[in-house]
Order: sequence, then C-alpha cells, then structure tokens
Amino acid sequence: MTERHTELVYRARPASRRPHMTLENRAKIFTPFAALRGFDISILTEEKNRVLVPRAALCEQALEEMERTVEQLRPGDAVRLTYFLPQRCAEGTELGVYRTEARTFLEIDRERRLLLTEDGAVPLDDIRLLEAAAQRP
Repeated sequence: MTERHTELVYRARPASRRPHMTLENRAKIFTPFAALRGFDISILTEEKNRVLVPRAALCEQALEEMERTVEQLRPGDAVRLTYFLPQRCAEGTELGVYRTEARTFLEIDRERRLLLTEDGAVPLDDIRLLEAAAQRP
C-alpha cells in the first residue's frame, strides 16, 4: 500500500446522511427475480393436479399376451405402449404415472429386460400394454 492510502485505512467510517435501511427492506433487494410472473405457481398447481398411482401388477394372461406381441416384433415396427413412469416412493410403494406413446421398435434386450426403441429404453416390467402396428411390406 502506498503512503497516500495508509491514512485512509485507519480513518473512521464517515457518517451517512441517509437513514439506515431496515433489515426487511434490505432483504427485498436479494429476493429472486420472477421474469414470468405466476409461472412457478402454475407449475406447482399442475404438479398438484397430477395423480400419482401405484404400479399395477399384470395378470398371467396379460403377461403371456405381451410376450406373444414381443415375439412378433421386428426392427422398424411401430409400437404403441403404455408404461409406468415412477415419480417417487412413499411408504415403500413406488408411485408414478402411466404414459402412452407411439414409438419405433429396435430390439429386446432380454438380459437387462428392456424394450429398446428409437426414443430410448423402457423396462419390460414397467410396460402395462404393448400393441404392434407393423410397418413392413
């Protein structure tokens, strides 16, 4: 530090002519800025309206029918599937939503029990309904 600035370090802070800001007003300065007013509220409302359900177990007949459908599938076939999408676990029960989508089938990974599609993998145990709409000649 130069000698010129040394005297400034040890000086008392000058008194302000403005009144001190209350802690409440000071805190308002640091509140987050909401560029889209009400957007966060609509997201929370939408999240509340979504009903979470437990995973449904398939009966033997449904499992056999799904296995027959899987055996008939060929790469490139269009499939429509309804599968369980877990959201959270409550009291030892997995809760989530069921989603229905149309996808393009690639293959079955029997070792990891996955249905592979162009849009990603779906665990076979999560599939509730699988319908094939073949797109081959």
